[in-house]
Amino acid sequence: MKGNTRRLWSILHAVLVAAMLTFLLPSAALASGGEVELDCVDIGDPDSEAGHRLFGWGEIEPAASGGNWGGIQGECRVTWEPGSPDKRRCRSALLVVRVPRRCRATKLELKVLDGLADDSFVVYVGCRKVYSYEGELSGSEDWETHTIDLKRCCRCRRALVVRIVATGPEWSGFDTFGQLAVDEVRLLGVPR
Repeated sequence: MKGNTRRLWSILHAVLVAAMLTFLLPSAALASGGEVELDCVDIGDPDSEAGHRLFGWGEIEPAASGGNWGGIQGECRVTWEPGSPDKRRCRSALLVVRVPRRCRATKLELKVLDGLADDSFVVYVGCRKVYSYEGELSGSEDWETHTIDLKRCCRCRRALVVRIVATGPEWSGFDTFGQLAVDEVRLLGVPR
């Protein structure tokens, strides 16, 4: 009788855990192959940035410089601050995103302004280059979401240092606006 009771409790526990996960995970995430949002940083929102160790970012925009910034509904920051020298270390900004226990990171999404400058950039996770983008000089300002596959790297890490480096040449409005505006960084993953 004890064995049956134990087995029944084990089955009940498994069913309850499965039911809780079903209700806790967003239905959109389940539909997209089981990926869920593990961490998200709204760049330019100090509350969202807290605890993500931002370093090298410009002032909160558009408050600091004015301008359209692609019609942004909120705030952003640039990776290469106005007036900074043209050195690789000055062109980059970094932040830390976290992977919860029992989860594995699979994708990184960046919402970046492809504006009037050459907004080309590269992305590193730790010391590994994971993405490269060649900006388009279209004469318009468009927010683009870049999806970066992390499945082959970052398997066991709990904290990922993400560094975004502007690679395009300094543009005519650099001393006012800087270069390479970023609005959001999202980390997606799956439960282990």
